[in-house]
Amino acid sequence: MCAIVSKLSLIIFLLFSFAVFVLQANPMDPSNLNLDGLTLSEEGLTLNLETESETAAILEHRLIGRVLADREIQFAYFSERMSRAWKPVKRVTITKFVVDRYLFQFHHKVDAARVLDEGPWLYDNFHIAMDRINPGVVPSFVPLDHIDF
Repeated sequence: MCAIVSKLSLIIFLLFSFAVFVLQANPMDPSNLNLDGLTLSEEGLTLNLETESETAAILEHRLIGRVLADREIQFAYFSERMSRAWKPVKRVTITKFVVDRYLFQFHHKVDAARVLDEGPWLYDNFHIAMDRINPGVVPSFVPLDHIDF
């Protein structure tokens, strides 16, 4: 069951990321994607792009995060408070990814790096564990159980 949920969450993540790039008129032409390299395995779903640099460009402004809380987080309030606290150059889109994880898409190249550098961040006195999503890594498997000070 857990493997099915993680595969489904990765598919949703990839579709969301692809749609965002198309809507932003990203210079990366979607026809350059190597869809023959779509692989579904025990570890999850992998989308192989033409080059590693294209994959890195897609994930450059995105972070995955988790509020280390022992209770349910009110998403709308969380999204609004973090957007205000981070004061992005352009904006940030926060999406609930899976049960306790959030996808943060920053719309300016400096914002994701600044948020990581200025952290750790708190929401309602709970720490937010955040990290980049590296190419080839299933976002659900990014370890978000602790904070490095």
